[in-house]
Amino acid sequence: MPLTGDAKREYMRLYMRTIRARAREAGKLVSAAVQATQRRQQAQPVRVEDTAKTVLGLTLVNKGLTLDRVCGKIADKLEAKRHQTVAGKAMCADDNDAQLRATEQAIRLHERAGTIPAQAQSSAGNVSLTVVEVNYHQS
Repeated sequence: MPLTGDAKREYMRLYMRTIRARAREAGKLVSAAVQATQRRQQAQPVRVEDTAKTVLGLTLVNKGLTLDRVCGKIADKLEAKRHQTVAGKAMCADDNDAQLRATEQAIRLHERAGTIPAQAQSSAGNVSLTVVEVNYHQS
């Protein structure tokens, strides 16, 4: 038998009270979860730069490009030779291009390692020029 009159109103009042209480409880749970997430993020901020470095480092190691291997290759290329023919004679000479590239890479590695100072970066891009004037007088 369906509810009517005061009984129906009382049922609806209790029903709505229950719905509101459940909504408040769910809201509190969601709010608590959001606050906990925010606290974790504030306690341990993750920078994109750090994540990218980590991923790159793992990828390099997985591909076998360890620092020891790369530095060994650069050291080998510092002594690179090239076969060439000059005036009909076969000879072996230094491969200057390969040696130069290996030297530049070695210098960059030293800069990153901090063993030699890095090149100063100028934000303005200004170039200073010193002009020296020399006058010769004959007596």
